[in-house]
Amino acid sequence: MKIAFICGSLEPGHCGVGDYARCLAQECQRQGHTCALIALKDHYLVKQGKSLVVQKQAGIPTARFEDAFSSSSNFYKLQDFLANLDPDWVSLQFVPYSFNPKGLIPTLASKLLKIKGSARLHMMFHEVWIGAYREAPIKEKLMGLLQKYFIKSFLRNCTPKCVHTHTAAYQTLLKSPLVIPKNLPLFSNIQPAHGADLKSLSQKLEPHNIELTEENRNDYWFFGILGTLYPIWEAYPLLSYIDLASQKAGKKPIILSLGNLGPGERLWERTLQQAPKNMRFARLGWTPEDTLAPLINCLDFGIATTPWGLIEKSAAIRPLLESGLPVIVSRDDVHFNTATPLEVLQNPQLVKMTPDLPNILPHLQKQPPHWTLPEVASQFIRDLG
Repeated sequence: MKIAFICGSLEPGHCGVGDYARCLAQECQRQGHTCALIALKDHYLVKQGKSLVVQKQAGIPTARFEDAFSSSSNFYKLQDFLANLDPDWVSLQFVPYSFNPKGLIPTLASKLLKIKGSARLHMMFHEVWIGAYREAPIKEKLMGLLQKYFIKSFLRNCTPKCVHTHTAAYQTLLKSPLVIPKNLPLFSNIQPAHGADLKSLSQKLEPHNIELTEENRNDYWFFGILGTLYPIWEAYPLLSYIDLASQKAGKKPIILSLGNLGPGERLWERTLQQAPKNMRFARLGWTPEDTLAPLINCLDFGIATTPWGLIEKSAAIRPLLESGLPVIVSRDDVHFNTATPLEVLQNPQLVKMTPDLPNILPHLQKQPPHWTLPEVASQFIRDLG
């Protein structure tokens, strides 16, 4: 089978959907299929002063356009790139804001129909329209209605042969007489390690005046936040619960930030100032994937900053879960008019924060690492048929 994956950006390590598409394409290719990658609106190329980069990423032929539809020249180059592959499937990795700064896609359907030729269309909805949850502000709900109109119009005009999404809530929102979305679980973009790099972690902690050795490792509890820290996230009462549990267990709690905080810089600094006196913090920053997995394996727990209602689609927690960590979810401020996602209820590694957390925490156990990418890719191929 030949599959062309299309998304907004393919800048490695800076676009979660692009990293997702690259990993999935690489695994599909490993399982015997032929793949290509296309970025339609890769704004990272602006810094390079280029409108098009044709390269190989992870062994996959890749075309990155700064704006594929900005000129007829780019449009024809995109058509030629696809024609050379002659794909059986075009897989659109969909996020509204990937293709338009306001998340509005009035012309995307007609353009996609022109370039895909006879290929069947697959869609993966990483996001739908904004404002679809009960607590959303009215301005967001109004913009969401406009986005929803164009998304539904896109689906009517393009009639994808297969539609996937990660969450049960999104499945309900997208379902119509023409579209019956299937669930395709999210996987980690980082292959979990089977060993811990305690030496590397010890070196990274030295500037923070935290002494870590093989002998004193069991004195600590390490909690990890991976990637973006959302300003809406609230540190309390979670930190109070962690502090109380640590005292009961005789542990010293250390909160680690791995990756880029994004818009959460001020929140991180404010949390440091307000934290319990026995709690330490260390911001480790961006780390290459090949060294990140062994660092994650040094942790005892993960912390999710994504709300419980959207936890199925959180790429930031997948490396933590697939490394076997219990992950504490402290937000529950997003509620859809749908049933509770079934996967959440079935995953014992996801721990919803309650006042009983100080009693639960000492009994949570790490599980063996398990990378789900191969089985997710196999399901993806089966669903395409």
